[in-house]
Amino acid sequence: MHDSKLDDFFADFNAIVWKTYDTLSALDAFESFWKETERLVASAADVSEKNETFELGSGDPATDYRERRRIGRHLHDEIVTPTFRYAAVITLFAVVERELKRFAETLAKEEKHTLGYRDLKGGLLEQLSRYTEVYRGFRLNDLKGYIGVRDLQKVRNCLVHAYGDPAMMSSHDKAHLLKMNSDAAGIEAFDGMPLGIGQPFIAASLVAAKMLFLDLFAKVGWTVNDRWLAQPPAPAAPA
Repeated sequence: MHDSKLDDFFADFNAIVWKTYDTLSALDAFESFWKETERLVASAADVSEKNETFELGSGDPATDYRERRRIGRHLHDEIVTPTFRYAAVITLFAVVERELKRFAETLAKEEKHTLGYRDLKGGLLEQLSRYTEVYRGFRLNDLKGYIGVRDLQKVRNCLVHAYGDPAMMSSHDKAHLLKMNSDAAGIEAFDGMPLGIGQPFIAASLVAAKMLFLDLFAKVGWTVNDRWLAQPPAPAAPA
């Protein structure tokens, strides 16, 4: 018996353009990983706060109980959660960086370009901006989401190269980071203090990355699967 549903499945599968599908799927996979880990860390903090059993020896059970709860929260809220969010920022930019490189390498191979992005001066975003300008007439900073991705790169560089301390960055990058300070944006940036990263910054950076790739693919005429076109990216922190 002919199975029309199976035919539809294979038709959809064969219609996938993997060079864009893989990039957007990678960003979706990061989003799932980040949100689930945020929930796990928050749940562990709640358990630790309620279940700490070590004795403080104050002689007052009520004082000991309150202090145990405070220490339990401190271990997660001041150590585990900030460290995880540092790792999330670094991981997200690593995904963006890898997929931008893969985009440039695929484009060069398909169109047989004699000049590669690696032949150009500057950091990755500057190299790719010059590369797309030479071959396609636009720069990365023309794309939707570029400013958010640039901010993600600045924060990532501070975490990797300066242990999260803006004071250890160049004067230009330090000024950029300090201007980003905003509770609403999920960034705490003060001179001489480690960066604080909240959920809103990671959520907004993820949206910016998706917007940038969607616009980039549209600019070069690469097809994107309908699943990503049906619903525009929007910030969504873990529940």
